[in-house]
Amino acid sequence: IEKSDLDAVGYDLNGANVNNIKMFNKGVEIAIRVLDNNSNGIFDGGDAIEFYGTPFKNYYTATNIYWLTEGTSAGKRMAVRDGTPNAGLPAITYGKFTYFKEIDLGRNASYPGHDDNERWFMEPVYAPATRTHTVDMKNVAATGTNDCNFKLKALGIAENTSINPDHHVQVEINDNLVLDRSWDGRTFVIANNNFNQSYLLEGMNTVEIIGPGDTGSSTDWFFNDYFKVEYWRYNVAVDDSIVLKAIASGDNRLLLSGFSAATIDIYDISDSNNVVTYANSLRYDDAVEFQDNISTSRTYYALSQEKKRKPDTISKDIGAGLRTALSVDYIILSHADFINEAMLLADFHANNGLSTKVIDVQDIYDEFNYGFYEDWAIRKFFEYANSSWSRLPTYALLLGDASWNPRILNPASFGSDRSDYIPTRLFEAVEDNFEAASDNWFGCVQGSDVLPDVLFGRLPARTALQAAVMVAKVMNYTTDFAAGEWNNTATFVADDNEGGVMAFEDSSAAFINDLVPASFTKKRIFPSVVGKSNMKTSIKAAMNDGTLIVNYLGHGTVSTWAQEKYFERADVPTLRNDNMAPYLVTLSCINGYFVDSKDANHSMAEALIRERQRGAVTVFSGAGEAYPSPVLAMGRKMYGSLFQLNNTIVGSFSNAGLVEMYARYPSLADHVQFYILFGDPATKLHYQPAMNVLAAGFTGTLMLAGAPAAPGAAIIAQIDRRTFGGTISQTDGAFGPFYIAADNPATALKEGGAAGDTIVFRAVPAAG
Repeated sequence: IEKSDLDAVGYDLNGANVNNIKMFNKGVEIAIRVLDNNSNGIFDGGDAIEFYGTPFKNYYTATNIYWLTEGTSAGKRMAVRDGTPNAGLPAITYGKFTYFKEIDLGRNASYPGHDDNERWFMEPVYAPATRTHTVDMKNVAATGTNDCNFKLKALGIAENTSINPDHHVQVEINDNLVLDRSWDGRTFVIANNNFNQSYLLEGMNTVEIIGPGDTGSSTDWFFNDYFKVEYWRYNVAVDDSIVLKAIASGDNRLLLSGFSAATIDIYDISDSNNVVTYANSLRYDDAVEFQDNISTSRTYYALSQEKKRKPDTISKDIGAGLRTALSVDYIILSHADFINEAMLLADFHANNGLSTKVIDVQDIYDEFNYGFYEDWAIRKFFEYANSSWSRLPTYALLLGDASWNPRILNPASFGSDRSDYIPTRLFEAVEDNFEAASDNWFGCVQGSDVLPDVLFGRLPARTALQAAVMVAKVMNYTTDFAAGEWNNTATFVADDNEGGVMAFEDSSAAFINDLVPASFTKKRIFPSVVGKSNMKTSIKAAMNDGTLIVNYLGHGTVSTWAQEKYFERADVPTLRNDNMAPYLVTLSCINGYFVDSKDANHSMAEALIRERQRGAVTVFSGAGEAYPSPVLAMGRKMYGSLFQLNNTIVGSFSNAGLVEMYARYPSLADHVQFYILFGDPATKLHYQPAMNVLAAGFTGTLMLAGAPAAPGAAIIAQIDRRTFGGTISQTDGAFGPFYIAADNPATALKEGGAAGDTIVFRAVPAAG
């Protein structure tokens, strides 16, 4: 890094004490070399900083991040060893070299055991089958040693429970068997074996990864993830650089050849954080010699000045000050591309009484994850907020789409456009080991449960236009509200009645009969009511006419409702419901699976939330494969919270459903994790109870055993032992406002509260 590189990005180290310049990687200071060309002790024109950068890869990025700063004390420097060669020592002319091949070409969304590991692989093997690779091995040493090594990582795709082992792999190099390994089940194996150097050829070598198909299982299928070949190679540079591993003990003279540049620098990179450089090496002809004392092995890097690289990018970090105590109601985590839209929405909420803060997600990476793009950075941010802020925010909005292909792998198959702007948490769900998505995971910072302690929503934008449309939809729902029949209408759509207590039509009817107010217009769009052939037109008509809520219960795919495709993603652009857009919930599989890398494959939920003047204002949908029982329990609690407790905040009553689902079905906690709220969690539905003359509003905090109650506790207000209102506790035990209607003195009935009434509040914790 030259001074001019830093000047170009506005980072002024001019005049800095060269001794105090420091560099860090993943929070650890690394040894660097500061080239003070005029030896004045000041970093100025012509000076440079040299460091050794290592490869890096996580699920989200293959870019390593290094931090450069001027400290107040001396920084770590590369040690210098005297490399003066002793001609009397034998010369080491070859060392170990590792060839590594991993190409992420395919993805398996249902591979077990990979919550923090990627599900990408190089190639499938459906035995009997062979995968062939050509490996170019240069400067192969002519030795007969038997300590070369081949390593393979493979993953069993399928399993046969009646056969053990049900997977078998063999590897041959140039028709010589170098690895033979069996294993069982849908697990991965890392197998390695030594082989003789004589098997290798100078130049092109053939590596065959063979599935013999001899286990007796018809599903002996596996993925090859990567392979490594470690072999002996002469110390001959290629294009003026070489990396070699010298295996020896004591004082040794190392002879490297094949160089053309006049000056060759040599480094010991065995410890990448503490790189050592050598002085007094001997350069002659095409060779360079140096001496070192080796205990067992050391890895060296020798190269010319011209082969040293500059960083791919350099940027100046100003700092967002996120590691300070804040207290806000509503935060927006936005990708930089959508900051303007985020600010617009934040101002809207601020004008409606919420304290707000907009955060560029890159600032979270920088301040909580050393700059690395990763889901854990966001989780660490909320953990910090939980421990260091006076309170957690009530609401959090993620402004940007997410994807299972953030590194844009295999663009020919999975798309070349960016698809991940604000990551979600990809995790292994119960059904089929499916890689589901969770936004709620970010906010699970109090206790060990999977219930979010912050009410999350997401606007899944990939463009600024999409962000603008969704933000406008949120704001217009509130500002352009016109009461009418639509906001006293509830629409329930059901798949075919399949029988049993969980039949889709019967369960939908139970929602209507038990939970929807009598004053509401109730639309039953069931196959048995409107006929299968009329389902689609009935759904579209109901949404176009306006409806407060739409509930779908049945089978689903990413883009459809029911096997018969009663409603499809492609139908959304044909809708027209302006500012009468509903809160829409899908009690089905994967309608909310929003993480496909190709935008053409976007989910039903995304289609509904992204469309201008169409679709829904909020969609609550699953990004995983769901069972009926837990989602029915969730639905009942949600509608009870909305219609009986008058809890109109979509994030709040949706979360009430999650609390109930977790309490009743803890073994299916993945359902709590993968239900996603697409929309703004602070949106208030335009639900007005039939008795809407309000006598009093109540707000408070519920404390249990001296601590705020957990989210989802029911608070009920009673007068003369009759219930007249209620709500549920939020994340910090807070509740309200909720209202008790005024009594009508003209009737003998007690319809509500009156002056002088004694109100008794009762609380039922979420756990019952």
